[in-house]
Amino acid sequence: MILLSLWLVFAQKADRKPIPYPGEGKQATESEINDPHAIAVDGSILYIAESAGAIRRVDLRSGIIHTIPIKRRLLIDSLAVDREGALYASAFTEDLVCGIDPRTGSITTVAGGGGKKFHFSGDGGPATEAELSRPSSVLIDAAGNLYIADTGNFRIRRVDAKT
Repeated sequence: MILLSLWLVFAQKADRKPIPYPGEGKQATESEINDPHAIAVDGSILYIAESAGAIRRVDLRSGIIHTIPIKRRLLIDSLAVDREGALYASAFTEDLVCGIDPRTGSITTVAGGGGKKFHFSGDGGPATEAELSRPSSVLIDAAGNLYIADTGNFRIRRVDAKT
């Protein structure tokens, strides 16, 4: 095993605006990562969610890093990748789980976002109408089902891949 270290830096200006992604299109080992919160691997691609809401993509064969142009900034706590290469992310502070297209950066709500904080509802209904409370982790199983650690509701929730 070889340990690879990416240079981690909290890259912000004095006015608290994030600095544009240093090292874009370069070797990841020569790039800067802004406070990583979550990682996921899809074959030879490593995804890194940064605290400022950016998602970086590292090609593990070439070592090149790129930024996914996501359309909405979220504080992502967990990432998962399904068999088709779609990303899923839990957003703890927004009480939702979203799907992210790694090519276009478009974001769709997959579960949660149903409204009130610290409430529980939605079992047996559409996942987008469910109320999650601080979802902290997501996982995709071999059948494509999405599991959510619904931390604030003390539950593990499942979104069925067939519906």
